[in-house]
Amino acid sequence: NLDDLSICPSPVRWIAFRELLGQTAERIVEQQTHARGHLQLAAALPNVWPGLSPHAPYSTARELVAWAGRLSHEHSIPVAMHVAESREELQLLSHGTGPLREMLQQLDAWQPAAFARRSEPRDYLELLAAAWRSLIVHGNYLAPRDWDFLAQHAARMAVVYCPRTHDYFAHDPYPLAEMLRRGARVVVGTDSCASSPDLDLWQDLRTVVQKHPLVNPRHALRMVTLDAAAALGCADEVGSLEVGKRADLACVQIHPPRTADPHDALWDAQAKVVVTMCGGRFQNQRRQQ
Repeated sequence: NLDDLSICPSPVRWIAFRELLGQTAERIVEQQTHARGHLQLAAALPNVWPGLSPHAPYSTARELVAWAGRLSHEHSIPVAMHVAESREELQLLSHGTGPLREMLQQLDAWQPAAFARRSEPRDYLELLAAAWRSLIVHGNYLAPRDWDFLAQHAARMAVVYCPRTHDYFAHDPYPLAEMLRRGARVVVGTDSCASSPDLDLWQDLRTVVQKHPLVNPRHALRMVTLDAAAALGCADEVGSLEVGKRADLACVQIHPPRTADPHDALWDAQAKVVVTMCGGRFQNQRRQQ
């Protein structure tokens, strides 16, 4: 809610994504109106950057996804969409059947014409490739050729891996190491409290390191710093400690590492975030026990 963001502390900056849902022509026009209004409202608020979020292939018409991509490019704002999140999604796209169809029918939201043309996640990746920046949320069941497509567009497209939500739903093992090896940009997200115990990004990052030993810990850190900033289109302002960038950072208390590389201690169970800074101002500081 943009009204809520207007009372947030001024140093904190937000990207507020407007969710877009609908399959009918009437609903598409309605959502386009809301999206344009969202951009205008966000422009009037300090430290708020607008984004658009066509929800998922089973809930958002292709025409609306394509339109969001064009608007994103026109206004230089990011787009985020859940793609290839579940096998049920793949079944719906390829055959028009399965639990997601049953759910849409129960909600009186089933539109046969929307799924008359069989498709796959790649069709949506191609639509999102037209956006200024696009975030592919989850991507649990993307195919290897999709990873290659994302690698070819890594400057503007990134996958958002939500490790604890992935575990909650017991999905197939996440192919993180292979996606990175092929050159796709992957960053870390928290999803929501509906499928994760909290929204602690640090805990999700620790989960990545624990579950993916083939991923270099240094690269894992990039997934929530430089790569995340690049995915959102703001790497010129944040993501690393450099002259001219904002001082947005988190300080992690670690115990002396067993080797000269502090990354060895960064993921120790006793390591914890003790203070954060935004725009050069400390935002919180946990008392030491």
